[in-house]
Amino acid sequence: MKHNLLLVLGISILCGLLAAPLSAQSVPSSINQFNIPFEFGAAGKTMPAGVYTVYSENGRIRLQSADGHQAISLTAYNDGFSPSNDEGQLSFRLYGKQYFLAKVSDGHGKFVHGVTPSRVERETVKSAEARPGQPVTLMALLVKR
Repeated sequence: MKHNLLLVLGISILCGLLAAPLSAQSVPSSINQFNIPFEFGAAGKTMPAGVYTVYSENGRIRLQSADGHQAISLTAYNDGFSPSNDEGQLSFRLYGKQYFLAKVSDGHGKFVHGVTPSRVERETVKSAEARPGQPVTLMALLVKR
């Protein structure tokens, strides 16, 4: 009887220890949904114009198209805090005719994530087409919060 009680207690403790990491995993939070009216680059990929939902999780940003066919995930760095009255923003850098994702702001007063330029973006900056103009920051249109 004592052996069975210890066995049940041991199994219960083991189950509790195994379940703890599962409950500690964070669920990605949707920041906002944006209409991006132009093709843009991020994480070395070219993404088509369209509506994207932006998610944030543990220093990573994920953009997913409304139709679910396009998605990118990238590591971002903390670039400050967004004003709480901010509606959420995506900022882009423009070189010649190419747009690249630069920053993601949640609009809830929590964060602004900066996006490190990809190899493709760095090569674009070096090209002759990019030299005449300075990078321009544009804001995507907020679809829904």
